[in-house]
Amino acid sequence: MPSAISSSLDCDSSAESRAEPSLQSTSRSKRRRRSTTKDDGPTTAVPARYKTELCRSYEETDGSCRYGDKCQFAHGVSELRSVDRHPRYKTELCRTFHSRGFCAYGPRCHFIHNVDEVQRSATGNKQV
Repeated sequence: MPSAISSSLDCDSSAESRAEPSLQSTSRSKRRRRSTTKDDGPTTAVPARYKTELCRSYEETDGSCRYGDKCQFAHGVSELRSVDRHPRYKTELCRTFHSRGFCAYGPRCHFIHNVDEVQRSATGNKQV
């Protein structure tokens, strides 16, 4: 009796192994189709955060940045672009900052760390 069970298991596993290559070949062909898409060249879309923050390197070295004109950050206040923010941006306290005294997001955090940020967000909402 055990031999009948093992032989039936062997048949099942061999049937599964026969079925697997077709599944694998299907997924491979899908991968090939995705990787062979035509590239239309460089995109002209500007990233949402492009030139929305000052370049730290440019500020710290008094006007020098190794990326030059290709830098994604603003080299001076005149290059800064405004950012469209969510209406609730900086309207609640950052729980992490106020419980631990530190927030990994720093100035990019969407929540309030100190009173200055509340004033900036309030004036920012009036200007928009």
